[in-house]
Amino acid sequence: MKATTRNSYNATQFAVTALALAVSSAISAQTPTTNIRAATSAVSADQLVRAQQRFSNINSIADRFSAEFVRGADGAIDPKRVQLINDLMRGDAQGLVEAYRATNLQDALSTASASALRHSTTTITATQSSDGSAKSLGDTTQDLVYTPIEPCRVVDTRQTEAQPAIAGGTSRDFKGDTGIGQGGGACVTFTGVIPAAFALNATVDTLSQGLGDPAIYGFVTLWPQGQPRPLVSWMNSTGSQDIANFGIATINQSNGMFSVYVQNTSNIVVDVFGYFRPPTGGAAGATGATGATGATGSTGATGIAGATGITGATGATGATGIAGSVILSGNTLPT
Repeated sequence: MKATTRNSYNATQFAVTALALAVSSAISAQTPTTNIRAATSAVSADQLVRAQQRFSNINSIADRFSAEFVRGADGAIDPKRVQLINDLMRGDAQGLVEAYRATNLQDALSTASASALRHSTTTITATQSSDGSAKSLGDTTQDLVYTPIEPCRVVDTRQTEAQPAIAGGTSRDFKGDTGIGQGGGACVTFTGVIPAAFALNATVDTLSQGLGDPAIYGFVTLWPQGQPRPLVSWMNSTGSQDIANFGIATINQSNGMFSVYVQNTSNIVVDVFGYFRPPTGGAAGATGATGATGATGSTGATGIAGATGITGATGATGATGIAGSVILSGNTLPT
């Protein structure tokens, strides 16, 4: 992966093999913290791949307006970029097409906002999730539910409480629900059931503290804590750079933690702006067996007499009767 400048965003698609590995690897048993609960629904590699495909397409749309985005002094994501991505993640297919055709950022933002509203009003009553958000991905029983949040910095190893920088060739574990104690803020990314994955922006900074050699390439990997490190990178970089990459990162669904590995000594900054959970409604089950026939009901009351029917057709002529006896004439009397 070719390194980019400080203000550029590397939107390469997170490898499908990494997603499959992250799901298929056994999740180590951990004790969840008091404000989060271990996930109970399994997440399939196919669900993650479909979510990643949509996210990658949306991130590509956002990249078209990179020149109009401005990062904060501390490397924070431009809120407009977050808004564009989150609205399109919650929106419909029409919104994706219209945002892609937009010629400037303001038009894209307006289109994305309308798309999210349109999708919400047409689906939220039928496919509402437990936290009230509408499903953002196609199938109502198979796709993950995306919930946008205000950007939350959960890791910043440049800060005193999170120092030192991660040494080259090593990894460090981080909790995903808050940045307290990790150089981030006091914000909370989620409560309740642990999500399947985060939508986040990870930055590798070897520039601000003079770390690394500009001539040496390295890579950074993010994956669920407690699982084997995948053999693919989240991003590649060289020393003395500050670059970022947007993507979807799976986390340990038992404790909400993730791990970061760096090939070369680096500071890491992680900003979370959304999360994915399994759909709350499953597909309809098979039809159950037919129940026993109920008892015969009592005879109903006699109905009222019907109307008089029409006169029937004239019957056939009967047989001719036998001839009667002949009466004899009497004698004629004399006049």
